[in-house]
Amino acid sequence: MRAKYEAIDFDTPHPSDYQISLDVPRCHQYHHLLSSAEGHTKLTRILQAWVRLNPSLNYWQGLDSLLAPFLVLNFNNEPKALFCLHQLVLSYLKPFFIKEKSVYFQEHLIIYEQLLSFKDPELSVHLSNIGANSDLYGIPWFLTMFTHIFSVDKIPRIWDTVLISPESLPLFIAVAIMRQLRQQILSLDFNYFILLFSSMPSIDIEKCIQVALQELTNTPPSVTAPKYSFAKDHKNEDSEKWWENRIPLEKLRKELFPRLSIHDLVNLYAGGSQAPEVRNGIGLVVLDTRDAENYNYARFVGSIRVDVEDKMASLEKHRGKYIVIVGKEDQRTIEFTNSLVRAWFPLVSLLNGGIDC
Repeated sequence: MRAKYEAIDFDTPHPSDYQISLDVPRCHQYHHLLSSAEGHTKLTRILQAWVRLNPSLNYWQGLDSLLAPFLVLNFNNEPKALFCLHQLVLSYLKPFFIKEKSVYFQEHLIIYEQLLSFKDPELSVHLSNIGANSDLYGIPWFLTMFTHIFSVDKIPRIWDTVLISPESLPLFIAVAIMRQLRQQILSLDFNYFILLFSSMPSIDIEKCIQVALQELTNTPPSVTAPKYSFAKDHKNEDSEKWWENRIPLEKLRKELFPRLSIHDLVNLYAGGSQAPEVRNGIGLVVLDTRDAENYNYARFVGSIRVDVEDKMASLEKHRGKYIVIVGKEDQRTIEFTNSLVRAWFPLVSLLNGGIDC
């Protein structure tokens, strides 16, 4: 990387140079190294090197925050700081920097909102009711791997965990942050919510990480799996796994709940390693929304048929269990599943592909 760094042509202007010149003076200016003239020079030079070495990727505001921890740790070794930034982006954040990043951003935020509903529907519904959508705060969180909201000295603890964990961990960290602030958030309207997040409140990072890791362990993987960006796009409608086809973002956006794979449902039912608190079906209820005739013809073992018109009170005994909705993927089933989330039932999901999968 040193040879590449020293061979870079910094004299020829690049379209991103101007934006870099605007971002650098704002980058973690409380830090004595990053706020110094030498720090500004190094930040600028490394960012300019990155855009020239990655012509297929787009510069995005926030890259300076991603670089900051690496520069602090390698202040006298610019090539090494650049190498660390380069590897982090390629390994964990590349979709955020490609030209089609808008689609990836949208789905990432949808998955985050659905995960929040899965873990804390009361908080999720409140945010929706006051109009505090995740695009108001979530993009800089995920784009900068939380360097935009936490001081540079706190980032290594977060990154050390993220870099050795499944790629979905940042989603769980974001949920853990929101749940740590839930009592404040539940008392706020839209304006005060924006005010609260304009200057990030103090967060117990260690507690946040531990909660995120625990929730990651207790959550079926398909809950946070992409259903559009990286889903399979089968051309053959007779494919054995047609239910893995891409789901349109507009459809996903209307679903307050995550979709569960048949593999994860079977794993939950059997008390698999991804859900250690579930054993022999205890803690899990599968609700079938089809009519009696179809239900009696074929059904998932142990499932319960429900009428989507029934009052929610009849389901109270299942609150706190994993609730998986199966049946036809029609509008009635979608709305029924949404209604469970709006009634603050946690751990609600829809079987992806419905009973036919």
